[in-house]
Amino acid sequence: MDKSRQIFDIISGEKSNIYILVDEFPIAIKNISISDKKEAEKFLHWLRKLRQISRNLKFVVGGSVSIDRVVRDIGGVTTINDFKRVRIGGFQRKVALSLIEKVFKDEKWEYRNLLGKKYFLVLERLIYLILSQ
Repeated sequence: MDKSRQIFDIISGEKSNIYILVDEFPIAIKNISISDKKEAEKFLHWLRKLRQISRNLKFVVGGSVSIDRVVRDIGGVTTINDFKRVRIGGFQRKVALSLIEKVFKDEKWEYRNLLGKKYFLVLERLIYLILSQ
């Protein structure tokens, strides 16, 4: 049994949801398609099948470019028709930093201002695509 199948067997055995976050997903798909369009389409089909068989596995993917356009260019539109799209504009810096700090404190994670600022830079102005299952 290959390693990826073992991982997903373990995930499927869990009772709670498991979330995988992927930033700049459309750019990753585009980069794969530049090397090999068929491999990019194959990967998207594999990911769709994974979403269908792993009900407790949830993906949150984001990107600064449109996933629809990238996927349309490689002919894989049906592989993402279960995506739920949510546009998130930029937060005001002060609001975003206080939200990040609150999440850290609620989760009882150590919070430092520098860490909050780094998270803010990552989260600022992303468009998230949430896969619904």
